[in-house]
Amino acid sequence: MPSSSSRRSLLKTLSLVLAAVLVLCAGLWLFLPWETIWHKALCAGFARVPGLEASWESVTDASPLRFTLENLDLAVKNTRLHVSEACVGLGLSPLITAHLDTAGPKAAGRAGGETHADERGRTPSLHLRLFRGRVLTLDGQVDLAGLLPVGAQHAAPLNAAPLLTGVLDIHADFKWEKWKAYPVSGSLELGAGQITLPNNIQARDLKILAVLAKDAVAIRNFEISSPVPLRLRGAAQLDRKNFFNTAYEVKGGLFPKGANLPFQRSGRLRELF
Repeated sequence: MPSSSSRRSLLKTLSLVLAAVLVLCAGLWLFLPWETIWHKALCAGFARVPGLEASWESVTDASPLRFTLENLDLAVKNTRLHVSEACVGLGLSPLITAHLDTAGPKAAGRAGGETHADERGRTPSLHLRLFRGRVLTLDGQVDLAGLLPVGAQHAAPLNAAPLLTGVLDIHADFKWEKWKAYPVSGSLELGAGQITLPNNIQARDLKILAVLAKDAVAIRNFEISSPVPLRLRGAAQLDRKNFFNTAYEVKGGLFPKGANLPFQRSGRLRELF
C-alpha cells in the first residue's frame, strides 16, 4: 500500500492540476473575444434560415452564456422589423431566452418619432423562450412603428414612414418538426387598443385568435370595434411553399349603428396585400 506521504503527494499534485484547470477555464471565460465569437456564430446561424435577412450594429455584454445585439434588423419578404436591443441568454430549460426591446424610439425616433406605450403605460418588449422539442413561446408587445417597408433593391432607411403604428399584444406558442420548415402546430393571440392603418384609418379594440394544426389554420376569433364593428370566424389552408398563396375563408357580421349585416370573404392572402 502507498505510504501516507505518497498519498499526500498525489493529492497535492491533483489539487495543483485542478487549480490550473480552473484558472485556465476562468481565463477563457473572461478573456476570450466573446463578442467576435458570437458575431461569427450568429452570421452562420442566420445564413441557414431561408428567406430571413439579419443585421445588427454590434454585439455587447457577451459571455459564453449570454450576449446583447444592438439595433437588430430582421427582414422577411418586403417588411423589416427593427429591434433596438435584443438580450439573449442560454440555459438548460428553456434552452434560449430572449428579451427584445421592441419600442420605437431608436428606430422610428430617428425620424423624429417618440416612444410608444400601450394604454396601460407599458413600454413594448417581447419575451421569447425556446424549449427542447423545438417549442417556441412569445409573450409581450411590439411597437408596430418598428415595422418598416423594404424596397425592391435595398432596405428602407430608419426614417421611412412606418407601415402601421400602435402597440400590439402577442401571446403565441409554436412547435416545429424541422427548423427549415413552417411550424406544425401552435396558437396565436393578438390584441390592440388602437392601431393606425395606411390612409390614417383607425382600428380599435382588435382581437385575433388563431390555432395551427399541420396545414390547417382555424381562425377562432377576429373582431374590431371600429371603424366598423366586425366579428369573424373562419379557416385557412397554409401554403408552405408560398405563404402569401395561402387560401382563406371567413364568415361573420358587420354591425354598423346596431345593424347586423352578414359578411363573407374568401381568397388568397396575396390579394389582401
